[in-house]
Amino acid sequence: MAIQRADLIPLMTAVLLVVSGCGSNTSDDAASKGSDESTVGTSGPTSEGPSESVSSSPKPALPRAADGVMLSACADGRCEVRVDSSARISVPARLQVASLRVRSIASGRVSISGRYLGQQGGGGCSGTYCSSSSGNGEFTVTMGWQSAARENGLLIEVVAVNEGNAVLRLAPN
Repeated sequence: MAIQRADLIPLMTAVLLVVSGCGSNTSDDAASKGSDESTVGTSGPTSEGPSESVSSSPKPALPRAADGVMLSACADGRCEVRVDSSARISVPARLQVASLRVRSIASGRVSISGRYLGQQGGGGCSGTYCSSSSGNGEFTVTMGWQSAARENGLLIEVVAVNEGNAVLRLAPN
């Protein structure tokens, strides 16, 4: 019995479908990839299955912060922490800055405010995107990735930022 060309078409179609992965459940793959990410201040799907919203571009992965999300590590004025937009960071009074508050993290930028202590009050910033303002004993800095601000005796660096989270490095200036 000879195999006709017409008999091979259904067979080849079946082989192509198997090889190309037709019938695989890609939502399980996506769920397993997202399940081992640890994020701060973000929430994802609560059940397995396809998601209704699809991001046009993925969030860049943040590097691991040396002190993780432990904001108390900054109490000595030297730390590297992962923050979200609700973070409040205490620093020592010797740096002439009262506690810091992360105001927002959006569009690749982090906005941080604080209050000056003592007689002096001043600073500035530089980097990818940086703006600084002060008045009435308070300051606000908005910085992008790899930017740095100096406020009195405190250096604030943005190591990395994505939507909703950032890694900050603080050190005496």
